[in-house]
Amino acid sequence: MTKRLDVNDYFSNISADYARYRPTYPQALFALISEYVPAHDLAWDCATGSGQAAVGLSRRFLKVVATDASDEQLSHATPVGNVEYRVAPAENSGIQSASVNAVTVAQALHWFDLDQFYTEVRRVCTRGAVLAISFYYGLDLSFEPSIDKVLRRLDEELLERYWPPESAKVPKSESSSFIRQRSIRSLPSRSMRYQLLLSRSRCTGILAS
Repeated sequence: MTKRLDVNDYFSNISADYARYRPTYPQALFALISEYVPAHDLAWDCATGSGQAAVGLSRRFLKVVATDASDEQLSHATPVGNVEYRVAPAENSGIQSASVNAVTVAQALHWFDLDQFYTEVRRVCTRGAVLAISFYYGLDLSFEPSIDKVLRRLDEELLERYWPPESAKVPKSESSSFIRQRSIRSLPSRSMRYQLLLSRSRCTGILAS
């Protein structure tokens, strides 16, 4: 039986496709996080999904705790020796107080109760720990601008009405106040351009998941 916590769950039913098609994150992102942390003992990847960011963190930290509100999502996560996957909401991780050197949230902050989440971040973090919030935006799915124009209209106009209301909070640029107004420790924001060679089925899979 799938365990689902008391949250809006939009991804458990498509968790296999989510794991198969969702983009990973560039190693440069984790290298940047690694520069700012006070130690590399423990990272918490919150709302890990199927572990796309947790795997990258595992190469930089001795241990990673990766949480998600759905065990169906976690059942498709990539196994890594120093990554512990746990079913837990963002607002109540179950992690020991004052133990975490870095908290990462990749493409997920818009789903949280932000006040409760930031309270939890303060509880689990060590002095000088870093909270790294990342989103991908401006997604180009081909090398042909005319094709990207059609795909962008499909994603941003035609399909937008079918997304849940929380999706409207997703930043469209790095200067979004959604992130900045709630910063715990203010660090320079960075944009990274990340190129992946994708098949047609992978492109449609990203849009579908």
